[in-house]
Amino acid sequence: PAATSTSTSTSTSTTIQPPPKIYQNQTLEQILNSLSQNLESHTTSYLAQARRIAEQDAILRDSQRSISSLTHQVSKLLIQHEDLDLRLNQIDDLYSNTDVVLEGLEKQVDLLFEHCMGAGTGTGMGMGMGSAVDDGDMEREHYYNIAMEVDGRLNR
Repeated sequence: PAATSTSTSTSTSTTIQPPPKIYQNQTLEQILNSLSQNLESHTTSYLAQARRIAEQDAILRDSQRSISSLTHQVSKLLIQHEDLDLRLNQIDDLYSNTDVVLEGLEKQVDLLFEHCMGAGTGTGMGMGMGSAVDDGDMEREHYYNIAMEVDGRLNR
């Protein structure tokens, strides 16, 4: 008895559905032509979309290559920038050291100049000779100080 009820329930579920209303009044040839036309129009739109996608893919690939190239160039520039910073720091250190050495030399020249000035007046050298040397040294020192002031103004 259980087997018979199963077979009856299966037979009721396999009933054939009527065709959609669009196709009810058409012949088989008309239905096939309609489906073929729909397939053709869908195929052409699919191919058009595939072409657009292929073009966009090509643009994306070119953009990716450009971005990759730019990234490579930027990394090179960053390395060069770091190298340049290092060299500029080295130059700044040398410049600072040169300033320190020059200041020391200026002090030594000033001390020598003061020593010569003091010794030149009391040694009893000829009056004309001692004063001419002293005047030349004084004038040289004066122009040197003016040059240092101008240099300081220009560096600002």
